Formats: sequence, C-alpha cells, structure tokens
Amino acid sequence: MNEYGPGIKEILSMFITTFTTALDVLSEHNFIRMENPPVPSVGLITLLLINSLKVTASDFDIEKVYEIVRAADQAGVKLKPRKEAGASQGDLGQLRAQCEEEEARKFD
Repeated sequence: MNEYGPGIKEILSMFITTFTTALDVLSEHNFIRMENPPVPSVGLITLLLINSLKVTASDFDIEKVYEIVRAADQAGVKLKPRKEAGASQGDLGQLRAQCEEEEARKFD
C-alpha cells in the first residue's frame, strides 16, 4: 500500500455508505421496483462496484463490501451475476453470508 492508502481506504468506505444510502432512498421512493425504473442499470452498477472493491481495490482491505449486497437486497435490486461485471453467484453468496454473520453478531 502506498502512503495514501489509509486515506483512500476511508474514502472507499465512505463511498460504500453513500451508495447504500442512495439505494435506500431510491427504494423508499419506489424508483427501483417500478416497471420502467429511471435507473434501469442499478443492478449492473452495483455488481461493477462490488467487483471494483473486491478485486481492483483489494489492496485496501475494504471490510464492509457486504453492506452493498445487504442494501441492494433490501431495496429490491436484482443482482444477476454477469461475466462482464466480474461478480459471480459465489461472490454474492459469500457477501450474503457475511451479512448474516454480522447480523448474528449484533444479537450476541
């Protein structure tokens, strides 16, 4: 990691929070579940972000990537693994398992 590593890690973590909040707001106003949503590629964008944080930015050890999957699932975003996006069903399964582990820790 370079000298800016800790700062970049913080920025990426803040981006996760911003993205999950955006999904919550879109869902709250029913923009995701509409027949013709104004953001039709939100699932693809979500998969690309997951891939970027898990693969491209893997040196930064971003810990809460699973929060993106949690927020997407709660918002009703359809995450269909695509080769072009670089996220497989196994990747999504692992992230969902992390969500469940975190939920279990909250109640311990």
